[in-house]
Amino acid sequence: MTLNERAHDKISAKIHTLEWEIHDYQNEIDDGTATRFIPIELHKSVLKSRKREKELYEYILKLILDEHKKRNNGN
Repeated sequence: MTLNERAHDKISAKIHTLEWEIHDYQNEIDDGTATRFIPIELHKSVLKSRKREKELYEYILKLILDEHKKRNNGN
């Protein structure tokens, strides 16, 4: 397995994990099961942060895929 393939798999797994976290955080906020001892604003801030993090990893994945295409077209 090449470094590019390993990087792709690692980033894809991270994106998948973040999707689950975002889904869980959103559900907890929507249905009111978010911890009562932590202000809802903090829960929303964490959700927003996870969404930004996912956006960053999606960009990294795009760069990895572009590099893979570039290498394969160059051969």
